[in-house]
Amino acid sequence: MVAAPHPVAPVQRQRLWTGPQGYVLFLAVVLAGYLFFGRPFAYLHVPAIPVFLGELLLGVGLVVVLRRSHHLVRTVSRSPPLEALLLLLGLGTARLVADLPSYGLLALRDAALWYYALLAFVVAALLTLNPSLLDRLLSWYARILPWFLVWGGVAVIVSRQLTNGPTVPGTGVPVFGFKAGDLAVHLAIGLSFFWLLKGEETLPARRLRLLVTGAGLMSLLIAGTTNRGGFVSAAFILGGTALASPARRRTMVSTVAGVLLLLLALAALSDARLDVDGREISLRQLAENVSTLVGAEGSEKGAQRGTVQWRLAYWGDIAQDTLAGNNGPLGLGFGPNLADTYGYQVAFDEPLRNAHNSHVTLLARLGLPGFAVWLLFWLVWFRTLASKRRKASPESRERHLSSWLTISVLGILVNAAFDPGLEGPQVALWLWTLVGIGCSGDWTTETSSRASGARAAWARNGRISPI
Repeated sequence: MVAAPHPVAPVQRQRLWTGPQGYVLFLAVVLAGYLFFGRPFAYLHVPAIPVFLGELLLGVGLVVVLRRSHHLVRTVSRSPPLEALLLLLGLGTARLVADLPSYGLLALRDAALWYYALLAFVVAALLTLNPSLLDRLLSWYARILPWFLVWGGVAVIVSRQLTNGPTVPGTGVPVFGFKAGDLAVHLAIGLSFFWLLKGEETLPARRLRLLVTGAGLMSLLIAGTTNRGGFVSAAFILGGTALASPARRRTMVSTVAGVLLLLLALAALSDARLDVDGREISLRQLAENVSTLVGAEGSEKGAQRGTVQWRLAYWGDIAQDTLAGNNGPLGLGFGPNLADTYGYQVAFDEPLRNAHNSHVTLLARLGLPGFAVWLLFWLVWFRTLASKRRKASPESRERHLSSWLTISVLGILVNAAFDPGLEGPQVALWLWTLVGIGCSGDWTTETSSRASGARAAWARNGRISPI
């Protein structure tokens, strides 16, 4: 009788590492790597095996949920967004099967634009099965967030200073090749989370919020000097955050405006400048980046990668061909190099393969049917989030969570119109994790005592409860 409890411990450990809890821990570690280190982290892979972390994460997740296939089917059947997403996956699979014989691995590489969406099914199924895992994810994110808000600006400077530094083994990608646009969007998402979901009103909490907001805005301004699209997306996220919570709007706007004005005044008075790799980080450079968003520069095709006219001409050619039916009923497919096909190739470190806009890339590769399903999915997903927000009581965690998810996903999608971010796991897997959270369960229903306790704690003190 005394020895009976001993066999229980190994069983619990086995379930931890092979079940939903172990997978969510794996998901958190990989997402943290993408958050802090971006593209270089995405190129890490299993030694001697060309399986990158993103694909490994996706594969393990599919194994975990397929072992509970009945629960996955039930989750999808109760989620209109996931049903719509199945249509996109079906079209993508059909197109990929047709292109694989001709293009092989290139087709698989281009298909990442849609197959990373499988993670949304994994996350939605696991969080619906065990709602307490959502609290674990949110608590984990809240803990690392202050460190990231400081790190973001440092990462931009380091990436500019060390462009000729070491590369990820087996690739030509710099170890410090962090993308300023991705960092800017994540910084804004982090500030939005900090204001919407860590809303303590004690004096120490307000002081901490002020310090963290200042660090985040400083990092955001640094990132904004080197990437216009990321800066626009970040401004969109912060603006949406201010509109999301009427009770906190005045406090947030006054704090953000005050800190921002102080930072800009200090930069202007000191004329602070940092020249890194031929690019100036300064208040003047930030103003120039903002001004070029409304004024085109350099109209020669392909002469300046990323200019307004170059992009509009490229996207216009793709749209015209697709609408005219020149690209076939299901687009050009996966494998063809779009930049070569349309004559907009600007090869720097590596050849450009896409339309420099994830939405237009999907239009080119899957045609009008695929693009229509893409729009349908997002319409259904945002409508579902709006419904969850309406059901939740004012200033509740569920209401702020639905607002944060909506704002964050919109910001990522806006940035994807300036940069082909959805083709890479460092952005795509974050996006589809947020989508999966939005598709999981009904947050307004107390589905477990663990989730109920976490929500009660949040209601008492206005913060994510520790796990």
